[in-house]
Amino acid sequence: MASNYSQKSNSSASRKAPAPRVRKGKPAKPLQPAPSAPRRTSLPSGSFPQAPRAGQAGVGRGGPTAQGRPKPPPPIKRAPVPPQLRSSAPPQARVPLRPSQASGAGLVGTRGSRPEPAPLPGLGAFAPSRGKAAPRRPAPPSVRPSGRSAASLAAMHIPVRQPSASPAGAASVRLSAVRLGDMNQNMRNARVQDSYRRYILRIMIALMLVASLLATGIVAYNSDLFMIRDIQVKGVDHLTAEDMTALASVPAGTTLLRVDEAGIKNRLAREAWVKDVSVNRLFPDVLELAITERSIAAVVEVPVENAQKTEVWAIASGGMWLMPIPPQDSPEAASVSPHVYEDAASVLRIVGVPYGLTPATGVVCDDDNVNNALDIVDGLTTELAGQVKTVSATGTQTTTLILNNGIEIAFGAAENIREKERVCLELMNKHPGKISYINVRVVDRPAWRSID
Repeated sequence: MASNYSQKSNSSASRKAPAPRVRKGKPAKPLQPAPSAPRRTSLPSGSFPQAPRAGQAGVGRGGPTAQGRPKPPPPIKRAPVPPQLRSSAPPQARVPLRPSQASGAGLVGTRGSRPEPAPLPGLGAFAPSRGKAAPRRPAPPSVRPSGRSAASLAAMHIPVRQPSASPAGAASVRLSAVRLGDMNQNMRNARVQDSYRRYILRIMIALMLVASLLATGIVAYNSDLFMIRDIQVKGVDHLTAEDMTALASVPAGTTLLRVDEAGIKNRLAREAWVKDVSVNRLFPDVLELAITERSIAAVVEVPVENAQKTEVWAIASGGMWLMPIPPQDSPEAASVSPHVYEDAASVLRIVGVPYGLTPATGVVCDDDNVNNALDIVDGLTTELAGQVKTVSATGTQTTTLILNNGIEIAFGAAENIREKERVCLELMNKHPGKISYINVRVVDRPAWRSID
């Protein structure tokens, strides 16, 4: 019997005491460690252990007991609400303090013994309800919540920005916040304004320069500055510089700024030899006349005095009559440039022109026979044109070319010039030195005659 009882006691003492139940949401006070079980002692047979006295702790089922019952947890101590919170906020808006600020480990609540967080003023429907944890957004440290005093904020460990004390008599400095984008925009605006000012300055400087140059030009135009003292003529071979100077007729006392350039060009263009002219000003006092002359394309023997005599005329490639060429041993030849005789001896000679042709200097030829002969020579290539010595222009269809080797080519009208030339060159190359006459008036049916 005694052994069974002692075994029950030992088994009860060896079990762990259950942890006290703590209500949800309340921090429990840490429990003191359970007293160690009494040492097992051997009892004499037939003896029984004594029951614990009243008030003496014993060991039983469920942990430490007082008179055989479980010991309840100690009550939760609550910290008193500071007076400043009671005066500044209504009872329903009291804020629970942190455990470190209270003289105990409990929380302050308003309903029974279960602490609940008090709703903050101004939250309304967003205040957390009982049994639910609503997220709370903390206010920025530098912003003071509305409806709370400085003491309550200090109690909640919320820092409050205090105005900095300035020295006596010193002016307070007002600081303002500027966004980085605004600073960049201001810098861009400053650069644009600076560029615009520079642009306006350049325009003003340019206008001032133009005005000064204009004023200087007006003064120089109306003055005797740059008066013409010399006239130079260049580019003339068949004419003389004295003739060109006289033909230009530049008034005395004319300056390079007031010279009539268009008038000089019109007067020089009346000369048949002048193809083009340019007037150049060589400061400070020289006027230059650059002449481009026409060249002699052919000389035409024009019958005069009832076809008893012939007169030689120089004609240009465009059909303009240049001048009559007097005999080289005549008195009139003294006034003619030697280049005229040199060119006349080396160019094509047109003969056989019918009587009635009346050429005039500076007039374009209107005779069909002469113009047909000029067109044929202009259309030939150098290989054949260089061999043509004389052209007989008795008629358009009877135009005949006479070469240096004596071969006569009945060319006819100035049509299919290159094809007729090709046929003539093939026949002459095929029968060298054996042909005296070629007829290509009808290019499809050429004919030729050999030397007898």
